Amino acid sequence: MPLKIIGLLKIPLLAVSIIAPILLWLGLGSEGFLRLYQARQDRDAQREINDRLSQENRALMDEINRLETDMLYLETIARKELNLLKENEIIYRFDKKEKAD
Repeated sequence: MPLKIIGLLKIPLLAVSIIAPILLWLGLGSEGFLRLYQARQDRDAQREINDRLSQENRALMDEINRLETDMLYLETIARKELNLLKENEIIYRFDKKEKAD
């Protein structure tokens, strides 16, 4: 009787001994499912970076276009960043007074 049981167990054990390494190789191998999952995560992260950079590029291109074509915008930027004045324009500066307690 025990020999019959051992004989019956040989087939499942043989199947497991063949299938287990294949499943491990598919799941954890250099080109396995785990690597595929990591590659997809890397791709998604890179796409987010690319999308953000594309938006920044569009904003910069719009800024360049406005600076090249819109003289009022150019004047506004020059006045703000370079502290430029128009002809006959006077700037008054007042000192801030500290409030006494």
